[in-house]
Amino acid sequence: MRYRWQDPPITIPAGARVESALAALLAARGIAGAAAVAAFLKPTPSSLADPLLMADLTRALDRLGVAHRRGETIAVWGDYDVDGLSSTALLCRALGGMGFRVRPHVPHRVRDGYGLNTTGLDRLAEEGVSLLVAVDCGTSNGAEIAHARALGLDTIVLDHHHVRDGESMAAAPAGAVAFVNPRRGDCPYPFKEYAAVGVAYTLVRALVREGFSLGGPWGEDEADLLDLLDLVALGTVADVVPLQGENRTLVAWGLDALRHTAHPGLLALCRVAGVEPARLRSWDIGHVIGPRLNAAGRIAEPELALRLLLSRSAAEAEPLAVELDRLNRERQRELARIVGEATARVEADGPPGDDRPLLQIDGPGWTAGVAGLVASRLTERYARPVLILERGDRVSKGSARSVDGFNMIEALTACGDLLHHYGGHARAAGLTVANESLPALHERLVALAAAQLDAERLRPTLALDVELPPAALSADAERALARLEPFGHGNPEPLLLVRGVEVRWPKGSADGKHLFFTIASGGGRGMRGVAFGQGARVAELRQGARIDLAGTLRRDLWAGEERVEFHVRDFRPAAGA
Repeated sequence: MRYRWQDPPITIPAGARVESALAALLAARGIAGAAAVAAFLKPTPSSLADPLLMADLTRALDRLGVAHRRGETIAVWGDYDVDGLSSTALLCRALGGMGFRVRPHVPHRVRDGYGLNTTGLDRLAEEGVSLLVAVDCGTSNGAEIAHARALGLDTIVLDHHHVRDGESMAAAPAGAVAFVNPRRGDCPYPFKEYAAVGVAYTLVRALVREGFSLGGPWGEDEADLLDLLDLVALGTVADVVPLQGENRTLVAWGLDALRHTAHPGLLALCRVAGVEPARLRSWDIGHVIGPRLNAAGRIAEPELALRLLLSRSAAEAEPLAVELDRLNRERQRELARIVGEATARVEADGPPGDDRPLLQIDGPGWTAGVAGLVASRLTERYARPVLILERGDRVSKGSARSVDGFNMIEALTACGDLLHHYGGHARAAGLTVANESLPALHERLVALAAAQLDAERLRPTLALDVELPPAALSADAERALARLEPFGHGNPEPLLLVRGVEVRWPKGSADGKHLFFTIASGGGRGMRGVAFGQGARVAELRQGARIDLAGTLRRDLWAGEERVEFHVRDFRPAAGA
């Protein structure tokens, strides 16, 4: 058993249908009452708040209107992750369709670093850009925005990153024409949890309201707005923001747009990834599509992914998709290498106990572009915050990931005097720090973690949602639970407990990484159980053994045949076995 199991609050009795538990499951997630349940199960774009409630959006509209009348050149400065790339592509696609002169700019992760930089701003000014739209960055770029203003560049910031408590336009990035960020202390927009692409989409909604026509494929603005939601879904899911409230609405409708997309870049990426667009789910964005788009920014040039998202033909998109797929395989190899080295470092003194509530590990030659992925793997394994840093000659760069109960961006803010740069969210952040400050940073972060994380929070735990009898494992059960999609952060797939199932034909995969078996089911075929990454546990199973399972039901397509599998997060001997 890899985890401590937390018993589920809901039990479905034998003979009852899984649908009967949906209301209780939603209530356990804070969704109660007929109106709230209906809004959750059938979200509609009409429920989105008035975009003009977003602080400073009117100022952004005014400046864009001037740029449109004057024929100014606008640069959209994005970021190299999927949220930044999809935000940049969305704004270029929308503004271009509205008749703006617009061009994209995405920095390189290693050469340029996160956010605005003076070298890039100088080049844009020399090339005739007079208005900069900074998306997925800018909140922490006050000095760079002041530099842009001195060059004659006006800046609109569209961001979603952490804003210090109470910070408003008075303390906004110096010289910004507009500082649009729902996390501003004075922003009345009711929903605060957008990814950057959600903020960008809010601007586009406001522009349409102001009379700018998108000029999209449908020739009708309401339909063309919905068509843009394919990019909104990509960025929102990949940035791991909560899939609640307006994010749930955007992703639900965005997934529908993706399933019917004619976008040549997205279709080419689905082809090389082996994803059927009509069956695409949020899981595919997070685990299949998103990693391929991210791979360019992690280990190569982010423009490759941006060009794919802006492509207009299959001939243009296909070679880009093939190259992103190749880069993703390279990224996977690099990730496996660094995870192995970092894990060995952690385990050198034995598995971390309560006296090590936070892990900070650095190494030369650890590609900073995959540091966040490594940190995520170790955070999941050890149930505590993790910082992974690529150690340079004088400076280290990397990423941090956290757990519930420890706000990473607040912790880094408390250590701001030790850092060159930092930014991010409660659960994920990036940072740059001088090597000489690494010991002091570690000491201070460990003290903060020790004060906020008790021993119980440091134990890997599975919070189970529903107990099902073995006979309830079926395609009907999967369909009932799928009504709660899209799944993701803030709305995870229901984690099921099934007691006393009989194991048939357990075996490891050819490479030894995974574990497969059949869950016996009366006289029927049974259901396939899949335990990814648990191949080493094959010796714990034997033919006919009875075990308890914790996991999820997943619909899959294999050799053209649709089937439902049980994806195993953990298993243990059944009581009395």
